[in-house]
Amino acid sequence: MKRMILLIMMAFVPGSFSSHAQQFTQKENFEKWLEGEWVPLDIGNCQKDERVLTFRNGYFTVSSTSLLRYAYTVSDAIQQDGYWEMYLSEAMASGDGGQNYSEIGNFDDSHEIIRVQIYFRDDILVLLPHKAEGITAGQVTMPEAFVRAGSLPDSQYTPSVQSVFVIPDGFTGSAWIAMNQPKGEPFAINNEGLPVLELPASGLLRSQVPIMAEALAKREFAFYFHTDRTGDSQPIPHIHYKCLELFRSEGFSKEDILNHGYHPDKVYVLHYRYDVPGREIINEMFGEKIEGQVMHFRVATLKNMIEFRGFRLGR
Repeated sequence: MKRMILLIMMAFVPGSFSSHAQQFTQKENFEKWLEGEWVPLDIGNCQKDERVLTFRNGYFTVSSTSLLRYAYTVSDAIQQDGYWEMYLSEAMASGDGGQNYSEIGNFDDSHEIIRVQIYFRDDILVLLPHKAEGITAGQVTMPEAFVRAGSLPDSQYTPSVQSVFVIPDGFTGSAWIAMNQPKGEPFAINNEGLPVLELPASGLLRSQVPIMAEALAKREFAFYFHTDRTGDSQPIPHIHYKCLELFRSEGFSKEDILNHGYHPDKVYVLHYRYDVPGREIINEMFGEKIEGQVMHFRVATLKNMIEFRGFRLGR
């Protein structure tokens, strides 16, 4: 359970990797760049995330209602696609505001070694955690973006678009895209140089498109319904999962939801993580063993999303 908490709380940002990676040719320079405080990137969430992520003297400290500290070993080399890697060696918790820490996990000799890939662009970073060994090696949950404290006014960020998803008109339910599949479907490039993925009516797509963890963390995807009859494309607005959880937990009325800028009867797309509802079920749905990352998203009315918590194929 503690290791699961670790995976949920730690995550970070990609894009044009190689040009940014050249900033750091040595591990010491990279660690120096990481020094300081990082706060969750504000991309229009319904509730403020009060965590502060601090990197100092080789430790990541996560402060919220309690304090968690993670010790990592930074890899010596930049990987080919421009990210740095860190390997978790120790996890600690404090019950007195950070005065003292107690060990909650030591991973030196564990078969559950956790590897975190770190992508960076300017003063924004994304951590992408996944298992380095074991039966779930290589699988990740949700990347999460952070920004260096004080570098943006109120940490607010206006997303750009890094990829476009075209969905059959009338599609509702869940969809899964297996990314970076060598034998997957090729993807088109639009006039703006962006990859375009067309989802089949089944809601299952094996694609050659890269994983795009940075774009997922920063909500830099655009979704459209496509109508064969007219050829028109209708944009689908996003909803953040924190908004959804807020509406579920607080028993919001229709008026409350409207006051937050959403409408219960309007269709939205929800996307924020990989590998849901688990690799065995994903393999069963695709009818074959799927390697690599599988992005999940849902398309439905807000009312349906609030009421329905499971997963189903699109229809």
